[in-house]
Amino acid sequence: ANTYGIALICGQVSSGGLETLDFDNKIPDKVTCAYKAFADIVKRERPELFDQLVLNRTPSGGYHIRYICTKIAIPGNKKLAEVEYQADGKTETITLIETRGEGGYAVAPPTLGYELIQGSLTHIPTISADDRSYLIATASQFDQVAPKAERQPSLKLPKVRLNDQQKAGDLYNQTDEFKELLTKKHKWTIEKAFGTQERWLRPGSDGDSSATFHTDTRRFNVFSTNADPLEAGGSYDPYGLLVRYEFDGDYTAATRHLYTEHPEWQTPSNGYKPSHQEQAASDVQLERMAGLHSETPEETEVPADSRDGGGRCAR
Repeated sequence: ANTYGIALICGQVSSGGLETLDFDNKIPDKVTCAYKAFADIVKRERPELFDQLVLNRTPSGGYHIRYICTKIAIPGNKKLAEVEYQADGKTETITLIETRGEGGYAVAPPTLGYELIQGSLTHIPTISADDRSYLIATASQFDQVAPKAERQPSLKLPKVRLNDQQKAGDLYNQTDEFKELLTKKHKWTIEKAFGTQERWLRPGSDGDSSATFHTDTRRFNVFSTNADPLEAGGSYDPYGLLVRYEFDGDYTAATRHLYTEHPEWQTPSNGYKPSHQEQAASDVQLERMAGLHSETPEETEVPADSRDGGGRCAR
C-alpha cells in the first residue's frame, strides 16, 4: 500500500521564516550523541529557548528542530557539521547536522515513523535573530572535519610553512594577546571555561553567551548579532580578530603593526635577514619582507645603488 505523509516547506518566501535543524542519522550512534550534547548545551545556557523549540524524531533515529525567525532572510540549506567515516576501506565525509532553509523542506509528523517529542507543529515559535545565530553556532561546534585553509586573495602564501617560515599572523595566532585586546580595550568578558571551550560575553550582554573560543582549533565563533565589527555566525582566528577590531579589515596594516611590536618575528631561526630588495618592497608585498625570500618581490622597482653586489642569496 502507498504511504502518504506531509512535509513542511522552509524559508522566508514559502513559510515566513521557518527553518529546521536536521540531525541526520547516517552513522549509528553519532547523531544521537551529537543531538543529546547539543540539547544539553542549549538547556543549560538558554533553557527558555530550548523549551520553545518544536522537536521530532525521524524513522532513522535522527531529529528535527523547528523554529521561525523573521528578523533575517533565511538562507538556503547549509551543512553545519560533518564527520569522516570509514566504510569499505574508504574515508567518506558524512553530514551530521544541516539546516533546511529557503528552497528546502523536512518531512514531519504524523507521517509514518515521525514522532513529535516536544511542542506543536501548529504553534512553531518565532525566535530572535540572536537566538537563531546561537543555535547555528552551537550546532556548528560538532563539525569534525577540518576546514580548508583560508587564503588571502592578495597574498601568495606557501601551502606548507616550516617553523622558520611562519608569518606574523601565524605567530600571533599562537599567542593569547587577543584576549587582552578583547577584555581590556573592547570590554568582552570570559563567562566560563570548560574542556577546550571558553564562553565569552560581548559588552552590554544580558547574560547570554555571545561567542565561543575553542582552545584546540584557535577559532572564535560568534553567535551574537550585536558584536560589531564581528558578524553573527562568523568564525575568526586571533589574527582575524585583531584585523577586524584594530585595522578595519586591513591585513597589511595589521601585519606592519605586528612586525613593529615583535621585531624578532622578522628574522627566522636560521638567522637570515632581509636583503635591500626586500626592504624596498611595497606595503602590498609586506609579508615578503619577513626574511623568507631573497629574490626581488614582484612589481618592486629597486634602485641600482641598493642592489646586493653578490647577487641572490643562497636558499
